[in-house]
Amino acid sequence: MTTYTAYTTNTTRPDFPRHGLRRFFTALGDWMVTRMENHPRLKQIERLQALSDEDLAARGLMRSEIVHHVFRDRMY
Repeated sequence: MTTYTAYTTNTTRPDFPRHGLRRFFTALGDWMVTRMENHPRLKQIERLQALSDEDLAARGLMRSEIVHHVFRDRMY
């Protein structure tokens, strides 16, 4: 039994639009991730998550309420 594999290329249609769009959306996604990772609210969540449960209790917070506390002016 013989297996035959054929590789064809389409030389009449350039790949530039597809690769150009891929690069554009990759750059856009990278920009959005960078922007969100450096957002002040995310930094505040990270700081509060790093505290011990006793420190959170002294601030009147539970660990499950941190995100709600940080975004209290935008949500709920």
